[in-house]
Amino acid sequence: GTVTDSQGAVVAGANVTLINEGTRLSLTTQTGESGSYAFDLIPSGTYQVTVEKQGFKRFVTTGNVVNVNQPTTVNVALEAG
Repeated sequence: GTVTDSQGAVVAGANVTLINEGTRLSLTTQTGESGSYAFDLIPSGTYQVTVEKQGFKRFVTTGNVVNVNQPTTVNVALEAG
């Protein structure tokens, strides 16, 4: 996915946490210079995605379904705050 601000500018260095809603397995990464992030080879299931960056409101989305061999994309627009 890609993380941007409310104006559409990319947000580098945001912390992205992926939590499996069934097992509570948690993985964390950061967005790169292009605002993009990826989690590779995660088990299928339903996930919560949380994005945090100082100067922005915390973003949380739930119910993101991941299936085997099917990429799932969650793009995020952070609000200032």
